[in-house]
Parts: sequence; structure tokens; C-alpha cells
Amino acid sequence: MKTAKYFFVIGLMFLQAAVCAASGKDVVATVNGQEITVDDFKNKIKISVMPAAYGDENVKKQVLDSMIINSLIYDMAVEKGIDNDEELLSRINDIKKSMASQIFIEREVLDKIGLTDEETRKYYDEHSEEFVIPERIKASHILIQIPEDADEEIKGKAKKAAEDVLNRINNGEKFEVLAEEMSDCPSSKRGGDLGFFARGQMVPEFEDAAFDLEVGGISRVVETRFGYHIITVTEKASGEKIDFDENKDKIKQVLLQKKKNDTLQKWLEDVKSKSDIQINESAVEEVKIEADDKQ
Repeated sequence: MKTAKYFFVIGLMFLQAAVCAASGKDVVATVNGQEITVDDFKNKIKISVMPAAYGDENVKKQVLDSMIINSLIYDMAVEKGIDNDEELLSRINDIKKSMASQIFIEREVLDKIGLTDEETRKYYDEHSEEFVIPERIKASHILIQIPEDADEEIKGKAKKAAEDVLNRINNGEKFEVLAEEMSDCPSSKRGGDLGFFARGQMVPEFEDAAFDLEVGGISRVVETRFGYHIITVTEKASGEKIDFDENKDKIKQVLLQKKKNDTLQKWLEDVKSKSDIQINESAVEEVKIEADDKQ
């Protein structure tokens, strides 16, 4: 009997040790007796941190510290009864509705939408104009800036300064050197280089003057709302079609997202059309929200 009792006690000790070891391994911290488990910690990292930083020890410490602080403050809130506050419960209910709706849409609508390679190729062939990189130019500029409320005298002085810079360029001084010295644009640090851009990316006056230039050409003084510019074009890239085979996965991803958006919109319209929805327009109009209203 003593031997049996001895083994029973030893077995119980091992069991308790195993439980303690497992418990310690599964808990990353305790705050006033409340456990923060490994799973809780992992989930918090996943929703708080970009994947590239998952293994960063400093980031992990920051996340854990925020969880500890939240736990401490939550305990204080519970003491004040805020965990049962009507405003809190209302917000939780709103979040629950929103998340439940989102999960339903993902599971019942979006996750059921697919796109085959054949469909992708067919769309590419039938909508070739959508897969053309537009004409682009690489340009540099020198900007003599003017304030938004500049009067004619200030504008006149700025324009004169720009014309003086243009004369210096025409007399043989290097564009990039003058850009570093005279331009008010942050691009001055790069000799005025703005990189490549297509039509529609710059203000119209600047764009028209830039696209009219040949490579190496120097513009007249161009006025925009920013001030007075002198522009030069350093490179041109004509429009070219995006190669299907090289970009198939990217094209498919974009088209799949477009298909999901279109399908979801039609699905929502169908749901609404089959539902009994009545809007009290007068009540909507009477709702007034002040800037200092409680959120």
C-alpha cells in the first residue's frame, strides 16, 4: 500500500509540474492575476503589425506593453461599471453587425468568385487599350515660387528672376547647377529632376509646355499657380502595350478584384430590390449634427 501511495504521490507531482510547465508556456504575461495567453499575443501582433515586423523583438515588446496597459485600464473601467455602459454596448453591437456583415459577404459572395487564365486572356485581348502604358516624359524644372496672395509687383519681380535664369541657361550655364542654386522646388536637390510623368499628372500649363518640348529643349518661362518655371525634357518614353505573359499574375489580380467589386455591387442592388426598405426623408433632413457632438 505504501508503495502504491508513493507512486501515486510521485505521479501527482509530475502531473502538477506538467500542468504548471504547460501553463507557463502558454502565458506570456499576467496582469493583476489576468493572463495574456500566447494565442492572444499572436493575434494581437497579427492585427497590429505588418508581416515583415513579426519577428522584431522590439515590436513584440511594444505590442505586449500595449496589451498590459489595456488590461490595467480595462480593470479600472470595470470598477467604474463602464463594461456595462449603454454607450459601450451600443458601439459593440455596431461593430458586431459590421464585422458579421463583412464576414458574410466574404464567405457567401467574394470567396465564391474566381477568374480563369482563359478569362484573363480574353479580357486582355478584348480591352487592349486598357493595357497600354501612356506616353511619358522625364523632365527637370527650375521654379521661382510666388505666394498665393502675391500682388502684381511680387509676380513681376519673380517673373524677372525667372527670365534672368533662362538667359543664363541660354548663355551656356548648366541647367542642373542653376536648379540647385535658384529653384524653390524640393527637386532642386536633384538638379530639378522630376522623374517620369504622364499627361494628367501635372497642372495643365506645365504639362502642355513640357510635352511640347523635344529631348534637350528648354522652355520659355511658364506661369502656373505655383510660380514661374523653366522646363527641360531629358527623356521620352512612347506608349507601349503591357506584355501579357510577363504580367499575367498582376493582370489577373486586378481583374479578379474588379470582378469582385462588380459582382458585389450587383448583389447588393439585388438584395435591396428584394427587401422592404422605407426611408423617412423628412426625418433624415431634420437630423443635425454639430461638430462637438459626442462620438
